Amino acid sequence: MKKRIFRGIIITVVLLIVEVSTVFTLQTSNTAASSTVDAFNQQAAEKNTLNEIKDSVSVAETNAQVIIDNAAAVSQTVTEAAIFEATTIQEVQQTQAFIKEEPIVSGPTAGVALTDSQSNSMAYQNSSTYTEYVNQVFALINQERTAVGVPTISKDSTLTIVAMHRSIENAWMNFIEVSSDGHHIRPNGQKASTICSYYNLFGSYGENLGRYQVSPSEIVLGWHNSAAHYSCMTNKKYTKVGIGVAKDSEGYIYWTAIFMD
Repeated sequence: MKKRIFRGIIITVVLLIVEVSTVFTLQTSNTAASSTVDAFNQQAAEKNTLNEIKDSVSVAETNAQVIIDNAAAVSQTVTEAAIFEATTIQEVQQTQAFIKEEPIVSGPTAGVALTDSQSNSMAYQNSSTYTEYVNQVFALINQERTAVGVPTISKDSTLTIVAMHRSIENAWMNFIEVSSDGHHIRPNGQKASTICSYYNLFGSYGENLGRYQVSPSEIVLGWHNSAAHYSCMTNKKYTKVGIGVAKDSEGYIYWTAIFMD
């Protein structure tokens, strides 16, 4: 009986030892497994972190390239704009170089009569600019003279400067005036013939004026249709003529023909 009891106790103790050993083994196995899982998870996390870093670096490189590309594009645009501006300025300058503006009478002070020196300086410029008009008016005057049997008249370069002078001073002041006794008046209030003293000219003096006519044929036709002007233009005592042309500030033409013997 005692032997059975002792034997039972021994078996129970052995079973307890086996169970405890099994539990310890399972716990150890679980711990090892848990450690393995943790290690695997840590490696995965590190790998993900590395991938995220690589992705961030890639994004940063892409953004940097975009910035570089944008900077290059801006630089190219600025360069092209500078080239376009320089080309445009050059084209404008080249265009301006070929434009010959029609001379409009100018002076130091608007509304104040020009001095003889100022008008004389402009007269030489206008004599060059309006050479064609001068030649046409001269030819038409001689046609008028020939038509009535009067000798042709010669074109005089000095008288042309004098006539330009008269056209310029009148155009500058928008001025044509005739005195009560039928003489032309200058803007300074003197008779037209007083201009001869500035140029040291002497002799008989005749003068035809006109303004707003747009061509040589129109001005000569106007003189033809005016008895006083026609008489001066076809007077046989005159042997030389000078033609003057000038524009006022609005572009209207002032004409002058000065006849002398």
